[in-house]
Amino acid sequence: MENNSVSNGEAGMVDMLSCSLGMSSACERAYPTPEQHLTALGINIAVIGGYQIIAATPEILAIARAAVEGCKVNPVYCLNQTGIFTAEAVAPGGVGAAGTFVVGNSASELSALKNAVGSKVIIGPWSNGVSNVVKGEVFTQCANGSCVSATGQVLTNGSVSEAQLLKMLGECSNPEALAKALTKTTNVKWVGGYFETSEQALQVAQRGRFGAVLQAPRSPAHMVTIEPIPNSTGTFKVYDTGAGATYEVSSDWIKKYVSGGVWE
Repeated sequence: MENNSVSNGEAGMVDMLSCSLGMSSACERAYPTPEQHLTALGINIAVIGGYQIIAATPEILAIARAAVEGCKVNPVYCLNQTGIFTAEAVAPGGVGAAGTFVVGNSASELSALKNAVGSKVIIGPWSNGVSNVVKGEVFTQCANGSCVSATGQVLTNGSVSEAQLLKMLGECSNPEALAKALTKTTNVKWVGGYFETSEQALQVAQRGRFGAVLQAPRSPAHMVTIEPIPNSTGTFKVYDTGAGATYEVSSDWIKKYVSGGVWE
């Protein structure tokens, strides 16, 4: 496979689609805690003294650990006494509740880190190259592992619901199973599978709306709906029910992250 993140054999494993960035049963097997999930995405994070600390570097995380573990007062005060910059995190998706802090060497580093963490938590490890994120422009899937069924609802414009497909497929399904279910429920022939090359993925994306399997190293796969944006040059719109958001991506992004799909 050219430039794609995994081979067809790896992508086609049973339960390969653990779907949303919430912790479905398959996702829990790979990432038992949210902290381990973010660590797998390249985020320096640790639970220290009952607080989530997200750091710009492993070295800063070590300094923060020493400060918080010995802290008898407000952790922000203790962190600031070390000379590192500290802010309460406000990233959505489970990180950003009270007791979560980001730390770095400068205010600008903190801002960049908060944006990076927020982007990864909302969108996932394929957030690089994403633009024009609009929260709420697509519904949020009803279960952590129901991205395949939710994608089916988007693909059929609601004529087949996520709930219907979830009963047929269960959580953590795959593109072949979704194609069969849509063919059965819509009386239209759907095709599902994995791409041999990244060029094949792009060719399908250029044809029109399709369900796309996203895959990145060390992360669960996810399914979204992608369609080309009219009158644009190689730009696509992604409907991500795991994030409950839409965003725009390029042809290079398609070639890098799309490993399979479902289409008419």
